[in-house]
Amino acid sequence: MNKTLAIVLVFLAASYVANVVLIVTYFNSQNVLTSERIQKNEAFTTIEELTGINQGLMNGIDALETERDSLKYQISSLVSERDEALANLNTLSAEVGTLRSGKLMTNLGSFDNRDNELLPYLHVYGVVWNVGTESVVNCRIHVVGKQDLIVAVDTYIYLPPIDGYDPYPYTSFKEIDEKVYYYGIALTENTVTIEYY
Repeated sequence: MNKTLAIVLVFLAASYVANVVLIVTYFNSQNVLTSERIQKNEAFTTIEELTGINQGLMNGIDALETERDSLKYQISSLVSERDEALANLNTLSAEVGTLRSGKLMTNLGSFDNRDNELLPYLHVYGVVWNVGTESVVNCRIHVVGKQDLIVAVDTYIYLPPIDGYDPYPYTSFKEIDEKVYYYGIALTENTVTIEYY
């Protein structure tokens, strides 16, 4: 019986050791699983955080691209404004160049005066100004009058030199009050044009 008891005791001891090993293995595997779950949860949390950061960066990129497009439009508008200003500057520079020479402006009128049917005339009146800085020496008024399709008047009124613009003593203009006589029926059309060179 001692032998049987020894075998049973050995068997019980081996069984006990096996159970302890199983229990220790079970607890170790639970610890490993718990550790893996914690790592998995931490990984998901990190992925969510990185996804949020990525979305924020994408939103930031979109905002910067929108701002870039807006700045490109502003630059394009400013370039157009600059080009227009340069064109205006060139036009004004050319105009200043023409003002350095003589430049005439007029306020001329005319009417057909037939108070005396035997001696009708075209009355030409008004003012010619020189708004340039140089005197205009060769200037004339071209007067054309028609009686229906027939040219009854085609003549010039020659003007004396007109000084360049000078606000004082006001010599940069000429007043016009001329009579251009003609014969025949009343004029149906007339033109008065300034010419100078």
